[in-house]
Amino acid sequence: MFRVYERFLRGDGPVELAPLADEMGVPPETLLNISEFLVEHRILVEDAHIGGRYTLAKHPSRIALQDLAQWLYTKEFPGEVLLLDSLGKTESCPLHDTGASELSAHRLLRAALHGYFSSFVGKTLESLCRDMFAGALSSSGPPDPCCKNSSESAV
Repeated sequence: MFRVYERFLRGDGPVELAPLADEMGVPPETLLNISEFLVEHRILVEDAHIGGRYTLAKHPSRIALQDLAQWLYTKEFPGEVLLLDSLGKTESCPLHDTGASELSAHRLLRAALHGYFSSFVGKTLESLCRDMFAGALSSSGPPDPCCKNSSESAV
């Protein structure tokens, strides 16, 4: 995402996945899977003329990180999402036939997830990248891997 963000801000063309996958040491199928997911949620758009190239579908200030985090969580943990959703509606645990009340572990998981998702409220891709780039440039330590001056950048 950071590479796509940088190119978007510079007005450069779309990012090509194959060279990016090589540079990052990631299987091309992995980047393709992620890109297709982001296209489905209207975060990225594929180049209409040359396949395998992507750019942001909208300005980074309009990409809400809370939505993105929730979509990714739902995609990666669909069973957990169903469990927690059903617990919220019935106040009983679907893992037990006895109708026992929600387990302490479920309450803790729900509270942890609420804290996690709350940390993204009001944040956008633009604010995240701006904060990360500013922190990397002002840091006295080694360059942040997300910084555009670094030799390795994240998607």
